[in-house]
Amino acid sequence: MSIETMVFEVGLVIVATILYFLIERYVRKFWWIMAIGLLGVAAIAYPIYRHFHPSSLMLSPSWIFLLLLLATWGLIWYDIRETQRNGEIRPIRTVHRWWNQSTFDHFYTLDPAGEQAPMNGYTYDGAKRRFKLFPTGTVGTTPFYRLFNPATRHHFYTSDPHLESALNNGFHLEGVIGNIAASQLPGTVALSHWFHSGKGNHFYTTDLSGELASTLGYHFQGISGYVQPR
Repeated sequence: MSIETMVFEVGLVIVATILYFLIERYVRKFWWIMAIGLLGVAAIAYPIYRHFHPSSLMLSPSWIFLLLLLATWGLIWYDIRETQRNGEIRPIRTVHRWWNQSTFDHFYTLDPAGEQAPMNGYTYDGAKRRFKLFPTGTVGTTPFYRLFNPATRHHFYTSDPHLESALNNGFHLEGVIGNIAASQLPGTVALSHWFHSGKGNHFYTTDLSGELASTLGYHFQGISGYVQPR
């Protein structure tokens, strides 16, 4: 394998990895699709070029790759600058949902591995039920707090700076998992809050019908805020 080929293939893997994290971090798809399309064209054009021009010195595949790499980053830079200029808001962190059958508790975290959830009897509750919160300081958003009651082993989430008096009911503040929009922004959906009075479980979902909550003894508590769907 030539050095030129190695540079191309290693570079393609690195850029693909970076683009994956950028796609996860940002929500606008148009520029990312274009960027990945450019890399795809490079990957297809490379073997064809080598087949028909095995010894050509006019424009090597490495130079083609570098030009496409610069074009990709140019699109990314342009998109970020336009976002900042227009005051648009982008979700930055994906929230994952876990479920503990024995304690009847839903646990929401930014950690895809669930923090300590798997070692405490929680199981992952599905990729389709994820949503995204906003970064700290985003205009129009407020912190989304996570609290835990060690007596009942239940979690509670709220954007209320006074924590809805949860501290007076045995809950302890665990921190902020992200920011949630106080009113509906473009591209956001409502995060509804459901509560099971018999089990003491707080349940949050972007499905306004509550998924199956209403048929399982949960009662609708209202809208906690607005988030970006997965």
